[in-house]
Amino acid sequence: MADGMASVEWIANIIHDNVGGELIPIIPSEDYPLEYEALADYAKKERDNGGRPAFENLSIDPASYDVVFVGYPIWWYEMPMIMDASSENKEPMEQTRYTTVVPSSYKTESDYPGNVTRLDYASKDYVRDGAAITKTAYVYTPYGYDENDEETRYNIIYLMHGWGGHAGEYFDYTATKNVFDHLIENGEIPPLIIVSASFYNENSDTGFSGSIAEFRQFHRDFEENLMPAVEGRFHTYAKSASDEDLKASRDHRAFGGFSLGSVTTWMQFCYDTDYISYFLPM
Repeated sequence: MADGMASVEWIANIIHDNVGGELIPIIPSEDYPLEYEALADYAKKERDNGGRPAFENLSIDPASYDVVFVGYPIWWYEMPMIMDASSENKEPMEQTRYTTVVPSSYKTESDYPGNVTRLDYASKDYVRDGAAITKTAYVYTPYGYDENDEETRYNIIYLMHGWGGHAGEYFDYTATKNVFDHLIENGEIPPLIIVSASFYNENSDTGFSGSIAEFRQFHRDFEENLMPAVEGRFHTYAKSASDEDLKASRDHRAFGGFSLGSVTTWMQFCYDTDYISYFLPM
C-alpha cells in the first residue's frame, strides 16, 4: 500500500487500473480530521447525531453507467454518514440491490444441518522464502451431501476473514452456519459448498502491514494449492483439479470476504477472474 494512501483509495486505484472507467471521489464540503483518533471521535458523533454531511457535486451521473463500484471505509460498524447523504431522496439505481434483516428463526438449529470438515493442504510460504508449509481450511457441505455420489455437483463459494482472523472463522459462530442451513432448507439458495480459508499461515506476521503482505499473495495459494485441494476432493462442477477444468467451471464459483477479507476479494477480482465469476466484498 502506498504511503499516505487510504485503503479504499488504494483498492479503487487497483480496480481502475484493471477495468478502466472514471475514478470519482466523494468529497465532503468541510474537511474531516486527518488524525485517526480525532477522525474516529468525529465519525462517532456524526453517526450518533444522524449527521448528513454536505458534499461537493459529483462530476458524473452514476445512473448513466452499466457497472458502478462504490467504495468506502467502515466507520463504527456501518458506512460513513456522507454515503447516506449522497443517496437520500434518490431512486435506487438499477445496478444496486439491498438486503433485509436475517430472520431470528434462521439463527436456530436446522432440522437439516450441513457438515463442516477440516481440510489440511500443502502450500508454500509465498511472503517469505517459498518454503513448503501446511495450511488449513474448513469446508461446509450441505445436508444430504454424499462423497460417493459422483453425479451430483455443487456450486462453491470461498469466504475470507478480516484482520487477525483464522480459517474456519465463518463456522465458529453457530448462528452463521445455521443461516446457511436454513437458506438451503427453505429453497432460497441451492445446496452449495462453502470454504472458510485464511491468508495467514503459521509463520505470518498478523500485524496490519504483515496482513497486507499476506493477502496480496493469497491469490497464488488459492490458484496453486487451496482450490485444487478442495475441488479435487469435494464434488464441485470442476471435473478435476486441473487448471483447465477449474477455469472451465468458473461460472459455478464465487469468492467473498469481510474487512481485509473484502480487500482480499478485490485482489481475487484483479488476479483470478479466469477461475471466479462472482465476487462478494463485504
